[in-house]
Amino acid sequence: MWSAAVLLATCVVVAVVAVVAEDAAGTQPEGVCPRIVPRDEWGARLPKLVTEMQNPVTTVVIHHTASPAYCATTADCIAAMQSMQVYHQDGNGWDDIGYSFAVGGDGRVYKGRGWNRIGAHAPPYNADSIGITLIGDWSNEAPPKVMLDAVEWLIRCGVDTGRIAPNYQLVGHRQVRHTECPGNGLFAVIQTWDHWVQDPAPPARRPGLEHHHHAEAAAVAPLLVVPETPEPQTPAAAAGLYDPSTPDAEQAVEVVEVRPLNKRSLWDRLVTIWEKEAMRQAAIARREELAALQQQDAS
Repeated sequence: MWSAAVLLATCVVVAVVAVVAEDAAGTQPEGVCPRIVPRDEWGARLPKLVTEMQNPVTTVVIHHTASPAYCATTADCIAAMQSMQVYHQDGNGWDDIGYSFAVGGDGRVYKGRGWNRIGAHAPPYNADSIGITLIGDWSNEAPPKVMLDAVEWLIRCGVDTGRIAPNYQLVGHRQVRHTECPGNGLFAVIQTWDHWVQDPAPPARRPGLEHHHHAEAAAVAPLLVVPETPEPQTPAAAAGLYDPSTPDAEQAVEVVEVRPLNKRSLWDRLVTIWEKEAMRQAAIARREELAALQQQDAS
């Protein structure tokens, strides 16, 4: 009798261990969040700056990394996470790894910026989206099922826990930016998922220059002042001018992925020659208008 009880207990333990192992590998029990590999487990650096994000978000953006390449083992996926963060921080000059989460070929979800911090993966949606990248190049083939299942599980978790709005829109990166990401193979898959939309609605909210990518904003803002104008004009929007307080300036910073460039090169990327000429003419007209008003007051 005692031997039978021990045998039964052993079987139960083995069964529980098997279920736990299966869950870790990617099986998704309904209503349960996946285990998310924390930053310290993959050896993340500290972020340069943290900007909190309000939940729930209304958009989920799907990416592929292209490079780093597909990782089949946890060790390789950890190396891929570290490589991405170094490139994003040192190469792009971002505050941290750009994505909210990454999914590896090992079926695990790795925490990037997480649920509550603004990412740098899909401007101008950064402040109202979760960005999930599947590690690898999915231009010509779909990712393995274990990766796709992990992504769907993570999204369900976000909805169930109030981090993602129940009526969220799902998009591929290429739908909001000029890019091939997330690759044709992956994009074909996500078009079959619930909540995918062909024409994404604009972001419900966007960060201002004062609250997002502070270092980049500080570098860019002076360049958004109209040439030949001695100081930023406020309110500039009424005169059609760019300055650090205008929505135009915010859009310029959001649309351009700012990298260390010389001032002239950066200015040319932010504003086309036609826009610059229109701005110059607007500045002249505004100065003439102000001069006329001053002359009237004097008389």
